[in-house]
Amino acid sequence: MAERKDSRHNVPRRVSRLQLPTSASSVSIRQQVDNAFTTVDELDDLDQPPSVAVPRRVSHVSIAPGTRGGGGEGLASGLSRRMSRAPSGGNVNSAFDTVDELDDLDRKYRKASMVNVPSRRESRVASPGAAKEVNADEEYYFKRPCDTTTKVLVTLCIVFFLTTEIMLSVYLMERYKEPPPEMCQSTACINYGRLLKGSINSSANPCTDFYSYSCGNFQKTLPYGDRIRDLDDLVSDELVLRMHDILITLEKDNRTKEDYEKKATQFHQLCMDLNATFAKEQMVHILQNLSWPLLTASSQGSPSLPALLKEAHQHGISALFHISRLPDPLHPRDPFWTIEEGRLQLATSIYDSTELREIYRIFMKDLMGTLRRDIENSIYHQIDPIDESDYRKIVNFEAELAGVSHEPLFYKLTIGEFSTGYPNIAKHYNLVDYFQRLTEDDTELQLTWSNVTSDVSTDTIIILKNRDYFETLNTELGKASERDQAVYLGWRILFHYLKLMEEEPQLWSTIQAFWRSMGSRKMELQARWKKCSQMAIDALPDGGLALYRKIYFSTEQTTKIEALLDKLTERAVDLVGTQEWLSDSDKTQAKAKFGKLSRQLPYSEELYSKNLTNLLYTKGIIKYDSFFKTLRTFQRVRQHFVLAGVYGTPIKFTNLLSFASGADYRLETNKNGLIGVFAKNLVPPYFDMTMPQFAQYSTLGFQFSQELAHVVDYEWFMLTKTSETDGAPSNATFQQYHAILGYLLELYRNTSILLQLPLDSETLYEDSADQAALRLSYRAYQDVIRKANDAVLPGFPFENYDFGQMFFLTFAQYFCLNDESVRIKDLARVGYSHPKVRLTALVQNSEEFDTAFQCGRATSGQQLFQIPDPPRKIKYRPGTTAKQIDEWYHWFDRKPGLPTWSKAW
Repeated sequence: MAERKDSRHNVPRRVSRLQLPTSASSVSIRQQVDNAFTTVDELDDLDQPPSVAVPRRVSHVSIAPGTRGGGGEGLASGLSRRMSRAPSGGNVNSAFDTVDELDDLDRKYRKASMVNVPSRRESRVASPGAAKEVNADEEYYFKRPCDTTTKVLVTLCIVFFLTTEIMLSVYLMERYKEPPPEMCQSTACINYGRLLKGSINSSANPCTDFYSYSCGNFQKTLPYGDRIRDLDDLVSDELVLRMHDILITLEKDNRTKEDYEKKATQFHQLCMDLNATFAKEQMVHILQNLSWPLLTASSQGSPSLPALLKEAHQHGISALFHISRLPDPLHPRDPFWTIEEGRLQLATSIYDSTELREIYRIFMKDLMGTLRRDIENSIYHQIDPIDESDYRKIVNFEAELAGVSHEPLFYKLTIGEFSTGYPNIAKHYNLVDYFQRLTEDDTELQLTWSNVTSDVSTDTIIILKNRDYFETLNTELGKASERDQAVYLGWRILFHYLKLMEEEPQLWSTIQAFWRSMGSRKMELQARWKKCSQMAIDALPDGGLALYRKIYFSTEQTTKIEALLDKLTERAVDLVGTQEWLSDSDKTQAKAKFGKLSRQLPYSEELYSKNLTNLLYTKGIIKYDSFFKTLRTFQRVRQHFVLAGVYGTPIKFTNLLSFASGADYRLETNKNGLIGVFAKNLVPPYFDMTMPQFAQYSTLGFQFSQELAHVVDYEWFMLTKTSETDGAPSNATFQQYHAILGYLLELYRNTSILLQLPLDSETLYEDSADQAALRLSYRAYQDVIRKANDAVLPGFPFENYDFGQMFFLTFAQYFCLNDESVRIKDLARVGYSHPKVRLTALVQNSEEFDTAFQCGRATSGQQLFQIPDPPRKIKYRPGTTAKQIDEWYHWFDRKPGLPTWSKAW
């Protein structure tokens, strides 16, 4: 394309080249064409009616190689006349008939060109109107199609850049994506993953029945379904296994051992080496020394009921009632005596069946027949004939005690008032004399009570638990003769040690047939090593904690546990600031209470010094001639330390001396809080450092959070007395909290009705702590996984659940029950609602649960408790005073004497 200067505008102009035929007249025709295009671009004027001025975009003009009619003359004449339409000869291509028909042009004559339009130009086409104006800013772009090579190169570039972008995106995603969760491969994780997978019933709806969803198959996954009651029993099995491994490893260790290590291994070896026949002979000898009527003659003297009861107590048998001591925050050197209901050897559900009670009676008859035959064949002993009604009396007596519901309340009274209220108990078992027997110095074991008050009188304060049980016991003892009571106490001692005698050839078939009739495979298959490991836990002065701590609580483990508990405490302080039911001043005070909070844990070095542990074990004497005497001395040391010695040490909780479960909160004399976490909480499947953090926070975290909740719930109101200046919460806070209790009481009542389970409003105190503990432990766990990913359990389909859901599933295992091994009326003994009611009410009132499972119910926000809207007070019975409410909630505020007031609700 040629570029020329327009003579009139002195600007470069582009003229489209026209392909003309090669003839003699070509020059003249070309000149005529040049003259025809005297403007920058006059193609716009072609083929337009004179009256129409339309902007046109035409880039290429194709002239046919030949002409019809006038040939070149036709073209020249047409151009000179400024043709308004195409000549009839067709010299100009029909593309000019439209605005832009480039598709009609011959491809081989196309060439890209750009026409720069001046700001204004007049059309050479005559028109009746004003001259046509063109937008000065408009530019026309004319493009030529690319050849094949260019197309290929462009395509390759596009593919290259797209591929590079995709690969870079994939790399960045892999580089910065959240790593996949790690798989915990420890034994604790494998076992817990198997348990959790087997426990879930995925056919249930978690939003409407979370207990059935998370615990529906719990019973089917248990190794011994008839004997395992709940998760706590599985923990006990794991503890026995661990203790066995510790003792066996210690026996094979050739290093120089500490005194407590030597004594523990001696105790264990003596148990393992015990001959069953020898054990039977020793037990018969012990009972004969106590003049037990079923194995002695009346000529040898009458049995002493207090002596039999004390013997049972010193062997760890709570035949009629259980004795212990609780600290008095106001008088640390003068702790309270506590007296609670006795413990039965068999599962209480057995006594509900007439058939099983009859099997139990026949077993007594057969067992005693075998023992008596051995004695009758001896020329050195004679025994009185036995009345078979004795066996039926034992069964009926136990059945009456088993039928009593377990009341969780404590009552404060004196020994004199107890004797007045329960005369038949006091007639045969004088508590003043009995307590003095338990606290008298033991010269053989060098046990003294110098560090705590041991004087006992009728004015001594005792704490009574479960009045219904003692009313039943008082009634039954009034019906039973002294001989009947002696028969019962001796039977309890004998039955307690059946596990050490069952391998004796003459007794084996009788004992195993009994367990099979009871449906108890676990008792039937229990090996000697399990029995001895369990006895070590029951008898060693600290339950073997000194051995356990050394293996399972390294510095790293204890640091992680402390960090978890610190995190929960910090989260509690944060949540207190959001509580609408607390006044501003009470929020400040509550935060200060958390700041002064301390805790005691079962592995703390400051609590268990080597010297103290060695001293305890030194008191226990190994008697190689009698394992039962050895067992008795160790039990005696342990009971002495629990009843008295603990109060002269830094240990504040007697449960820290054994593998107890749970935790406890109390106020010290300076009104600062103290939380004790007990050893069983730190045993799988409750807790293990290798387990994912959702399992740690949902079990140990929940139990510790329950005690944190007591810092700002009823413990605060009950233990800090009456005035606001003395540290008690304000009246406004007190009113709000009572409104919360009213809401929770209604929630648990409705849940119990829905599940057709009995409601006990006396559990409200712990139910409210449950509500706060779930929210607190879950929020603390959420803080953890925001910063790092969690691990998963092997064998569990974790891809179907997120970590929030896993928290609630493991949390639910804490409440799963084997319905075949427990009765409903036995479940309130520790002051809690039925586990099904507890779990259901918790998740029904949990915003976090709704979010995790997308149920869409609760809207409780940041509050530890659901606050009723509008706020309302609890409706008390007419005449109920605040003092009565306080006394109803905690035994510290009770006056001496058996309470007779009606309940507040």
